[in-house]
Order: sequence, then structure tokens, then C-alpha cells
Amino acid sequence: YNSRNKGIFSLIYGFSQAEGILHQENDGKLMKSATKSSPKPRSLSSTLALALFSLSAVLLLLYAGMDILSDFKIQETVLSRRQQVIAQEAARTVNNFINENFSILETAIWLTDLDKAPGHEQRKILQSLLGLRPAFRQVVLLNDHNQVLARASRLSTGASEQFIARVDDHPAGQNDAQIERTISPVYIDPLTSEPMATMGVPVTDVFGDFKGKLIAEINLKAMWDLVEQLKVGEAGCMYVCDRKGSLLAFKDTARVLKGENLSHIKAVADFIQDRSRGVSNAATRHEGIQGTTVVGMYTPLEMPDWAVITELPWKEAYRETLLDIAVAAGMALALAVLVGIVGLFISRRLAAPVIGLTETATRIAAGEIDLQASLRGSKEVAGLAVAFNSMTTQLHQSLKDLELRFGDLKQAEEALRISEERLRLALEGTSDGIWDWDPRTGHVYFSPRYYTMLGYEPDEFPHTFESWRRLLHPDDAEAAEQAARNTVEENIPFDVEFRCRAKDGQWRWILARGKVVETDREGRSVRVTGSHVDITESKQAEEALRREKHFADTLIDGMPGPVSYTHLRAHETVLDLVCRLLLE
Repeated sequence: YNSRNKGIFSLIYGFSQAEGILHQENDGKLMKSATKSSPKPRSLSSTLALALFSLSAVLLLLYAGMDILSDFKIQETVLSRRQQVIAQEAARTVNNFINENFSILETAIWLTDLDKAPGHEQRKILQSLLGLRPAFRQVVLLNDHNQVLARASRLSTGASEQFIARVDDHPAGQNDAQIERTISPVYIDPLTSEPMATMGVPVTDVFGDFKGKLIAEINLKAMWDLVEQLKVGEAGCMYVCDRKGSLLAFKDTARVLKGENLSHIKAVADFIQDRSRGVSNAATRHEGIQGTTVVGMYTPLEMPDWAVITELPWKEAYRETLLDIAVAAGMALALAVLVGIVGLFISRRLAAPVIGLTETATRIAAGEIDLQASLRGSKEVAGLAVAFNSMTTQLHQSLKDLELRFGDLKQAEEALRISEERLRLALEGTSDGIWDWDPRTGHVYFSPRYYTMLGYEPDEFPHTFESWRRLLHPDDAEAAEQAARNTVEENIPFDVEFRCRAKDGQWRWILARGKVVETDREGRSVRVTGSHVDITESKQAEEALRREKHFADTLIDGMPGPVSYTHLRAHETVLDLVCRLLLE
């Protein structure tokens, strides 16, 4: 547009000069009229005006020629981008075909736990894949040692064995555990003369560990149908090649079956040489697959290492460009005079306030946020200035509000950090295990001390109510669970003793206490919080004392004479007293 503006201003300058010359000639004619009293001649002025206009027209045509050349280059860039969009859309269609088949294999693995299923189930799943996807001709499941676990085929046993042999050459990488999607080079089936390829996906468990591969032999004839359905303009075409230049898909299937190599075509040659897998920067004119001059471009696929090449006949490709150039030239000639004359008068009036508003915006952007735009100029420009001032005022207020909110947020963040630090120190300093239970979901928070009390590492078992139940002693489980239910249902404080299995297999006595700390609107418990205290040593001491007393009582009952606890000496237990009396 800069070049067009220069041409317009050249035209305006030409008319300015013409106007000055006409004024000078009018003055000269008036002088002649006064001296000679002859009629004012008009032909010379008209001729001069016509000459000046013709000169301006010639200059405009010269400018238009240069502008047309510039527009041609611009349109060529637009054409290249448009062709690139068409190529990318075609590539996306082919890529979706490949990814759809990959997704079906991966979905079968994800939904069925294929690696854990028995053999007959695995074969059944593979048979269902053949029924679900007609493009699949054979499917085989391998373990992590590349041994066949199950297979399904539409072909005879002999042909299926050839597929198994081909599977051994399927790309596997250096480490099977790192295999992602893979696809083999295309090959022509000797029986059907159709292009085939093998594609594989890894079979992993829930932890992502590699368990094997699911490989399918896919018939690429379906890709031929997709290529035939895609339209590139009115008379364009599209085809698919691999990195060697071999034709994989084209509307003329006979050329595909022939195994034709298209490395002599420029777009294909560019793809073969471009190891960076990048899209070509611009469409190029060259001889196409049908021997005519075309505008072509290639787009590489993400996987496999193929490219989709689109070709458009050059006449069709540049038809819109030529039409635009013709229209642009006509409009330039028709509007040049009008734009030049009108622009001369209105540009000066409109430029000043707009320039002032631009300078104001520049100063505000530089930091003068309190600056206001001047309201001079036309109604529209003044309205724009008012809206601009309103926007800057709102922006200024928004910045102040944001600063206040940021300060509040920093204070809240600091308070939260201090609170979390205090809670962490409190949990680390206590010898009790803390738990926080949500009865609705069964999720339970266990503090680190909760785990270490039983010999576990923090978070070694899941944070669930079921984890707590599995740790309970069978003799204590019913009472402990009933106490938990009473707490949730009747809001009764939780206070119960039970045994829990430690990591070393021993049973530890636990004193559990808790209460409901939060309920919903209907009064149902949604949060129960409490603690676990290890009372094993206390329980062991009580048990030892009970046994000692029982043993002493048994001995005393068997003695012939009465024994009084008053006979106890200092630091002497009942058992010591009994033993001393027996010895006496």
C-alpha cells in the first residue's frame, strides 16, 4: 500500500502543477484581452489540461505496472499459503487415517487388560479387532520377548505364517520398554497386489512397564479411497509418497501397483532431501505427476515417514491472481483522480487530530498514564478521544485496584505460609498419629507419624478407610468398625482400643480417639478427625501385672496358713512375699 500511496501523491502533485499553469495562462490571456481586446482563447488551456492529464495518466500507468508486479509477487505468496493449507488438510486426512488405526489398537489394550487376559480371551479380542476394522487383515500379540501369545487372521495358515515372519522385522528400537507407535515400510502383497504395512503399539501395565506389542497388518487400500475423495481445486490432484519417492496412493491405482518412483518430480525430490521434516516454504511451479505444469507442495506426516503432495494446474492456480490484477488496474485508473482530488482536501483536516491522538497514546504507553487526549477535530475523532480518555481512566483505576489486591494477596499468602509451618511443626513434634476421614468418599489423611508408629514409611499404604480396616486385628475389627459407624451416624465421640498389624507382623495396641468436626446442611457427618496413640507398652505392663497377681493369688490360696499383705517388706512384691514364705 505504500507504493500505491506514492502513486496517488504523484498524481495529486501533477494536478497541482496543472492548476498552477492554468492560473498563469488565465492571467496572460486577461492581459492580452486588455491590450488587444480580443476574445479569450480556450483551446490552449484545454489542450494543456489534457496534456497534463495525459502525462499523469502515463505516470499512473507506469506506477500501475510496478504495482501489478508487486501484487503478483504478493498474490504468489498468498497462493503458496493457500496451497499449503490445502496440502496440510490433505495430510491431516491421511494422518487421521493412520492415527485412527493406532487408536483402535491402543483402545483395545486399554479397555481389555490384554496382557493379563487368558489365551482364549486374547484370541477373541484379536478376532473382534478384525471385525471392527476391515482394514486390519491380521493381528498378532507378542510378549516382551517377541514370542507370539495370540493371533487372528483373515488369511490361510501359510499366509499368516509369512506375516509372523515379517513381524520379526518390525521396528523395535534399542529398548522395548521405550517403544512408542511404529509402522513398517509399505510393501505390495503378492496375492492381492495391494499396498500393505504393519503397525504396532506397545502393551503396558498400569505402571507403564512394557509387557509386549500388539501388531496389525493394515491394508492401505482404504487410504486410496480417501485420496480419491479429496479434491484439490477443480482439476488438481493429490498423492502420497514415502521417503524413497515410491508412490503409495493416487487416484490412478495402476501406477501405485506398478511401484512407480516419483523422485524426479521437484516436490517429491524436495521431500526426500529435507531431512528436517519441515514443510516447504513456498509452492513451486514444476512438471507434475500427470506431465503438466502445476503449482505443487508437499506436507510430511507426523508418522509414518510419508508426505502428501498436492498439485494444482498453474492456470487454475493463478486464475484468481490474474483476475485480481486486472480488477486492481481498472480500479486504480478509475479511482485515481477521485482519490487524488478528495484526498488532497480531507487528508490535512483529518491527519492533525489523528496524529495528536497517536502522540498521546505513545506518551501514555511510555508511562504518562494521567495524560488525557485532546477533544479537537471532527465528531468521530472527538468521540474516539472521549472513549480513549475513558479507557485510560479505567485502566488507571484498574492498576490501583490490582495493586491493592496484590498487597492483600501477599499478606494472605504469608499468613497461610506461617499457618502451614506451624501445623507442620506441631505434627512433627507430637508422638501421636493424626487422621482426618471423609466418610462420604472413604478418603483418610494419615500423618507421617501415623505410618512410622507401625513401622511403615510415610504414604506406604493408600489413604483410605479400607487401608485402616485391613490393619485391624480380627478380634477387634467388629468393635472398632461399630464405634466408627456410631461416630458417623450418631455423632458419638470415637474412643476405642484395638490392635493394628505393624509392618514387621507384630500387633500393636492403639488408642484411637476422634470426633465429628464438620457436617453438611442435613446434619450428616462429612469430616471426622482424631488421633492414634501407641499404648502397646502400657498394655504389656498391665498384662504382666495381671499374670503376676493371678500367680500370687494361686500360691496364697494353696498355703496352709493365712498370709497378710502386711507381711510385705520394703520394695517387695506379692510374688516375692510368697516365695519368701515358701522358703521359710
